[in-house]
Amino acid sequence: MAESCPNAKLTIPEKNISICLSPSSTPIPLLFSISDNIPNESPTVLWSSSNTKANNAINNNAVPPIFDPLIAGVGEYFVKLSYQQKSCVWEDSIRISIKAKPVITSIVSLDSICISDTLFVNTSSNPLPQIWSSSGTILTGQSSAICKIKFSNPGMNNVQLSYSNGTCTSDTITKSIFVAPEQKTPEIKCETIGNTILFTWQDTECTKSYEVWREGEIIQSSTQNKYLASSLKKGEPIEISLITNTNCPCPIPSTTKSCTLDENEDCDITLTDDHYAVTIYQPKTFDILLNDFIPYDSFTVNILEYDDDFVKDLEFKEGLEATAYKPFFDTLTVIYEVCTPDCSECKQAKLYITNEALKDIILTNIILPNSSGNNATLRFTKDDILEDSELYIFNRNGDRIFQMKNYDNSWNADGYPGGIYFYILRYHGVDIKKTLTVMK
Repeated sequence: MAESCPNAKLTIPEKNISICLSPSSTPIPLLFSISDNIPNESPTVLWSSSNTKANNAINNNAVPPIFDPLIAGVGEYFVKLSYQQKSCVWEDSIRISIKAKPVITSIVSLDSICISDTLFVNTSSNPLPQIWSSSGTILTGQSSAICKIKFSNPGMNNVQLSYSNGTCTSDTITKSIFVAPEQKTPEIKCETIGNTILFTWQDTECTKSYEVWREGEIIQSSTQNKYLASSLKKGEPIEISLITNTNCPCPIPSTTKSCTLDENEDCDITLTDDHYAVTIYQPKTFDILLNDFIPYDSFTVNILEYDDDFVKDLEFKEGLEATAYKPFFDTLTVIYEVCTPDCSECKQAKLYITNEALKDIILTNIILPNSSGNNATLRFTKDDILEDSELYIFNRNGDRIFQMKNYDNSWNADGYPGGIYFYILRYHGVDIKKTLTVMK
């Protein structure tokens, strides 16, 4: 006579298990409970699978039994539970899905961009959703192989990418992007010199050339930051347009300037800026009027502006006398004016003073390591070695990353990302402190 089996209830708490396989994956406990079975009767419990790899991954001797995903590998497996008391058998099963971590190949985009532009970033086609982020913030609405990013802060920014298949998320790869600030429009100034008007403007960073347009035609294309309009008539208005061609990511807006030839015919003073190199601590007489045109017997020279942190004892006698009493590396500027009773207005000019000890030094503020020109390395002179020098380079956090005595003009930021750095060049008793932009 067949034995009657009770209507036992076999319960498995989680019947669908999904995990992401990694070298650190741990065994999965195979848990269950049963009620209303035969009391006081020892059972035989067996977990098994028709799949050989899954069956090998089961350890029925562990307490509780376990399934080792590292043995089974990637795949979808069905594992059966058999619970037997005497001739009574109760069965149930679970599904175990083991997925592999997605792999990312690369991020492709520009290395630098203007802050006003939108960056387009590409990656290889993949059916899985992409998770894009910028500087740690997930970009909502960006889940395809092409991502559009608008940066809000200049400097070095990061773009990150990972994939997700719902269970597994790939490793994150990062690409650094240099976001350039917008460039200021050069301010054009004009000055009447005889029957000419001299238009001048300040040099801008990364400039390749300046185009000067007049009456719809280009009349000058060069690296000079000035244009001389000649053979003019008194009262004749002249308008020029300036277009700046630049290597920087951000374009420089064009600008215009209109000037009129001075109609004050009673003043014909022409002053030209002067450039002199000096030796520290030694008094110097600057013949600032040597190249000037002053066709009047009576005139005065007045000093309007100078840097008294470095220059002292300024006095005009036969020439301008002064002493540079402290080491300096930037060009010092002295602004002076020449006045005469014959002119209703005084004329101004500038004296530029440089350090004689640094006459061969080129104060670099940008390098392009990936180029083949002179800007590929941080170079201060044409010589291979800068004797009696010491160079220190710091990152934007103030960490010293490079130091060399008798610097050999070879630092190219190898192993460091593009961005803003700082350097101190100690040379002939002068500490030259500058920022350095590395464009990669």
